[in-house]
Amino acid sequence: MKPFYTKATTQFDNSITIRFEEREQLYPHWHFHEEYELVFIHKGSGERYVGDSINPFSSGDLVLLGSMLPHIWINDLKEGQSNSVAFTVIHFKLQFVHNDFFELSLMEDVKKLFLDSSRGISFIGFNGIESTLHKIQNSDSVNRVIAIMEFLGLLVAHQNIEYLSSKEYHAVQRHQQNDRFSKIHNYIATNFREQISLKTLAELVHMTPPAFCTYFKKKTRMTVLTYINVLKIGYSCKLLIETDLNITHIANQSGYNNTTFYNRKFKQLKGVTPKVFRKNFRFDSYKL
Repeated sequence: MKPFYTKATTQFDNSITIRFEEREQLYPHWHFHEEYELVFIHKGSGERYVGDSINPFSSGDLVLLGSMLPHIWINDLKEGQSNSVAFTVIHFKLQFVHNDFFELSLMEDVKKLFLDSSRGISFIGFNGIESTLHKIQNSDSVNRVIAIMEFLGLLVAHQNIEYLSSKEYHAVQRHQQNDRFSKIHNYIATNFREQISLKTLAELVHMTPPAFCTYFKKKTRMTVLTYINVLKIGYSCKLLIETDLNITHIANQSGYNNTTFYNRKFKQLKGVTPKVFRKNFRFDSYKL
């Protein structure tokens, strides 16, 4: 299912918008948008899909999503019963997040928070959020910005977090800040469908193979082979979600000539087979 691109906010004169809603279902489409998004569930339960992650959600769920990260919340719909969901959404426009203000050293942690949100971040056990959101919603102009900055400070300080989408889901498009590693990553991302030799990678950054292996594992906490495999599987997740290609074709497109080996490696890394993974994203029981 290819994600829809949407315009998330309608208040185009504001760089930060907030809204509270209660309705029978959330926005029922797998979609993405430029704005960074923070979602808090006041009431309701169901399944939350972010990138290549699938997790249950319930009241108290708080998640920050990065720009262009595909997502959908599907609340439980039981026949003959009302199971409405109440939620607050804050949208941060790019001009707010990508601002020279966040380049100041004292804003380093907040900048990192937004960078890390490219995978989606779940804040577990975050207390007192409803009063904080109420304060933001009932402020305007400078006071809203002050309230938002206080809230971002609380998010930065919160220790119990979980990253949602895997790094590998969008690794092909990801930019690495370190120039040397960027060269390695970009080569692997461009050539992962082919056989990549350790010697070629080492020569790319003027290292011996043993020195390269040590450097690579220190940077990624993985061996080169493991890194290539998780990149391949992450890419195949995108194809499973966004296309109708059959499993064999996706295996080939992801650099696996042997479908059986691909299925085994996929289950090893994702916990389910490619077929089950795709089925979970089809929302068969949900009327879109």
